[in-house]
Amino acid sequence: MNDFILAIDQGSTGTKVLCVDKKGKIIESTYQKIKSYYPKEGWVEHDAEDIWDSVETCLRNLSEKIDFSKIAALGITNQRESTLLWNRKTGEPIGPVVSWQCHRSEDICSEWKKAGLESVVRERTGLNIDGYYSASKIKWLLNRFPDTKELIHKDELCFGNINTWLIWKLTSKKEFKTDYSNAARTLLFNIKDLKWDEYLGKLFDIPLEIFPEPVECDGYFGEAVYPEEVFKKKIPILASLGDQQSSLFGQNCFDNKTVKCSFGTCLNLGFFTGSEIQFGLKGIIPTIAWSYKGKINYAVEGGVYVAGSMLDWLMEKLNLSDNIDELTEFAKEVKIENLYLVPAFVGLAAPYWDPKARALLIGLTFNHDKRHIVRAAFESIAFQTNDVLEEERRMINSDLVIRVDGGMTKNDFLMQILSDYTNCKIERPVNQECTSLGVAYLAGLSHGLWKDLNEIKKLWVVDKTFYPKLDKEERNKTINKWKKAVLKSLSWIE
Repeated sequence: MNDFILAIDQGSTGTKVLCVDKKGKIIESTYQKIKSYYPKEGWVEHDAEDIWDSVETCLRNLSEKIDFSKIAALGITNQRESTLLWNRKTGEPIGPVVSWQCHRSEDICSEWKKAGLESVVRERTGLNIDGYYSASKIKWLLNRFPDTKELIHKDELCFGNINTWLIWKLTSKKEFKTDYSNAARTLLFNIKDLKWDEYLGKLFDIPLEIFPEPVECDGYFGEAVYPEEVFKKKIPILASLGDQQSSLFGQNCFDNKTVKCSFGTCLNLGFFTGSEIQFGLKGIIPTIAWSYKGKINYAVEGGVYVAGSMLDWLMEKLNLSDNIDELTEFAKEVKIENLYLVPAFVGLAAPYWDPKARALLIGLTFNHDKRHIVRAAFESIAFQTNDVLEEERRMINSDLVIRVDGGMTKNDFLMQILSDYTNCKIERPVNQECTSLGVAYLAGLSHGLWKDLNEIKKLWVVDKTFYPKLDKEERNKTINKWKKAVLKSLSWIE
């Protein structure tokens, strides 16, 4: 009986492939790291073939552990916005994969802003003009590699985010498709009309002929047939979701009372808004959550550039420790004592959107030591979450529950701080692989393994709940000082 679902989860640090059964249990999983390259300050890139090799290695390893003939369907989730071009005829990438983290295209964004394009872009895509999204990365690649002009003329140039690249490879170059949730992160997809926006393409001077066909998230993306030794039986690809939307789905955030917060290198807070597109929130972005059974659902989200990577910085650059557990013990030993760390190492994302902000540590006295710096780092993660949440709270009056996922959520100390400063109940699920599970669930629904969302809801189980303990007056006082610190970090770079 074909009752397994395969999920490919391609992220910015590595690739995970796992197999899920009808009970939502992960039967087997494999993981493979990928390399990141930093050719200049603020530049981040990957190698497209390295990404594919990581997927292929995971598939081969998993095929040795489970019988692929029992797999009913496949779903793909991926790091969003990361951008690549390739030659349709030869299959060779043109240039690097420009990461979502990369700031190389800021000058292009500045030109578009000076031209007064922000309002029309926001109206059509829901997004701000920012180097975070794909459009300026595409433009940079087209400018950097002039041979692309001839390929465009010959209809031999392809643009894709990572999901499109993987679909193209898995289907042995037969399918050139993306899904609505990934398309919505390019700055070129009209989230109302659900198509590539020709007007924006002309404004940006980006040819839409190089773009993949947008398909519903629970649609048909072709059949996985490559590598042939793995896919001896063709497996239909029945779902594709951007990683944050997949996490939102995996956390069962199907109403406006539950928020999901994913902690990794960065931090992302997502809130389901159903059939309504929520414009007008300061620094918080409306986007497509997913399509399901022909209905489009929307979300708002706020992304924060630096979360887990800040703790890595404390360990690797400042050499304050060599493990998270010791950092946590340092932080537990002291209180914040008017010391604030604003982690604007690469600028600030939501809700400030200031690429020229830079990190600062403010409030230092001779009474502070490394423990206080570590504590300030932990607390800044909670402060940044609250900054985003404050805007999302404007949409509803009821209390919110935050469902968390990602490796950092195993840290009870951080989760309690998060609950204190957001003044929310925090729910941590038993199964932390919410991003991988989200697209697995959607593929399973598309196939018919599960009949509806009610069956999916039964698969989500809470591990631990955290409740706010901080005095209201102390909370407000501390948050106000944090906001003063943030203001001092803004527009630091001329």
